[in-house]
Amino acid sequence: MNEAEKKRRFHAIVLEHSDILHRIARRQLSLNGGTYDWGRVEEAVQETLTLAWIKRDEVLAAPNIGG
Repeated sequence: MNEAEKKRRFHAIVLEHSDILHRIARRQLSLNGGTYDWGRVEEAVQETLTLAWIKRDEVLAAPNIGG
């Protein structure tokens, strides 16, 4: 798979899973009463996606990315 195809597939994965990543981050970072700092949530998601990009060959080879 060439680099352009990797980028296309990775982008599709991000689009498919970004909502669940945000929900998980909100749940994990919520304060008492269920409030959360949106900036911290967004930072957590961005860090997760950065790590996934660094390991994109492993991510793209995974048989079931959704778990």
